Amino acid sequence: MVEQISYGDPHSPSQAEMLPGVTPSSASFQRRLLERDQTCAICTACGHPEPIVPSSIHGVHIIPAKHRQFWDSRGLSRTITDQSVLGSDDLMSSCDNGIVLCQRHEHDLANFYISIHPETHVIVSFQPPTAELHGLKITTPWDCQNPLLPPPNKDVLHLHFVSCISRWIGRHAYAREPDSDSLSSGSDIESDE
Repeated sequence: MVEQISYGDPHSPSQAEMLPGVTPSSASFQRRLLERDQTCAICTACGHPEPIVPSSIHGVHIIPAKHRQFWDSRGLSRTITDQSVLGSDDLMSSCDNGIVLCQRHEHDLANFYISIHPETHVIVSFQPPTAELHGLKITTPWDCQNPLLPPPNKDVLHLHFVSCISRWIGRHAYAREPDSDSLSSGSDIESDE
């Protein structure tokens, strides 16, 4: 599950830090992402500057904190530019690894239904329910001109993107592979005769 704060005033440090299970580091992560992105980056790309339920927006990790070993094995900590976390033990809670999304779009990203292309910042949909998002360009995190609030890191986006492709291939690689009975009956593959 992606760490999130989806109730209360996420701009208020004292209230955010009072929530159960929220550390000062995660509250800071939320505040910095909300300052950078303001609202759901995908809703904005869809032409809806405000999500349907404004209280449902929050900062999410592109690579969830539970995947720290995967993060470390790929050396992603070396690519972080967010000055607010450099030198800390929590580089995964950097702006480089975060984006503000509403609950619906967080679900799509966390379940690898969509990803953001690391070079073009265009959404790629890997599942039919998210097809309407395919091809939309995300600009919100890259529009922020504050160097202390960097946009999502290209290497982080690349890892998420490749993970989506791997999951999609894994789910569909054998979906159309005919079994030996269908080959002999010709029901799935048409004959040249």
